[in-house]
Amino acid sequence: MGIATYLKLVDSLMVQVHDLDEQLALIQQINELKQRVNMPFREFVCTSQAGRGENDEQVGQESWVNVGCRRRKGHTQFTEVASPEVMVSNRFQVLPALEPEETGEAGGPLGTKEPPTPRRREVVVVGDSSIRGVDRYVCTHDRGSRTVSCLPGAQVGDLPNRVDRLLAPAGVDPVVVVHVGTNDIGKGRRAVLQDKFIDVADKLRSRTSTVVFSGILPVPRASQAKLSEIRGLNPWLKWWCRKEGFRFMGHWKTFWNRRDLFKPDGLHLNHRGTSVSTCQNNTISHSCC
Repeated sequence: MGIATYLKLVDSLMVQVHDLDEQLALIQQINELKQRVNMPFREFVCTSQAGRGENDEQVGQESWVNVGCRRRKGHTQFTEVASPEVMVSNRFQVLPALEPEETGEAGGPLGTKEPPTPRRREVVVVGDSSIRGVDRYVCTHDRGSRTVSCLPGAQVGDLPNRVDRLLAPAGVDPVVVVHVGTNDIGKGRRAVLQDKFIDVADKLRSRTSTVVFSGILPVPRASQAKLSEIRGLNPWLKWWCRKEGFRFMGHWKTFWNRRDLFKPDGLHLNHRGTSVSTCQNNTISHSCC
């Protein structure tokens, strides 16, 4: 069984366990409500034994009073005796009217609030064509809280103006994973590219507290000069992420000299390479959520 298949199976089982826990909690709440509804209400009728000289503190602890029925005329009548005062009381109080918000939801006990189910943290993966096809794996097991935005040909400098639109549906404080930089290699000085990464980080920092920057892939098609530039940029990117409090996801050891993970064009990942990249994305996303 491959790593990707194993991780997908584990994720699926975790979701099923979570659903079963919610169903079990609901059943327990329903049973508690049934017990409360079926609880008997008792009314005690007590009499004070005035003829026995007992004080008023003993009211409520006396025996029950048996009342005889009257006989028809012509039959012997009972001697009339002054009946003792009968006090009717119970140990319950009238329940106050419940406001709508005090009523338990989902069949829970009255007067209690069921804690809302915490919403899962959104995960947004943004990048160039190096993440093409990743959505088939990333979004399969949790499509409601994961989004992949593939921007073919995108460079680092293109992201700041797109951040607000890309993260608009992602809710509050999403986890953002950024895969860009491949299309910037060989097109300018390294210092300029580093400044562009800083601009992207400043924009993302205003929108979320968790950002993961991906290292640039060692694509087989890259020339020796470009590979040398990638070798120099990735260590700086890792150091800078640690310094600024971001996460860094490296790929060099996984994809270096692995042409079997790329398509014949030597630039884009094939089906197997996409699966490997997805495993890395899922691992770091789970650690951030």
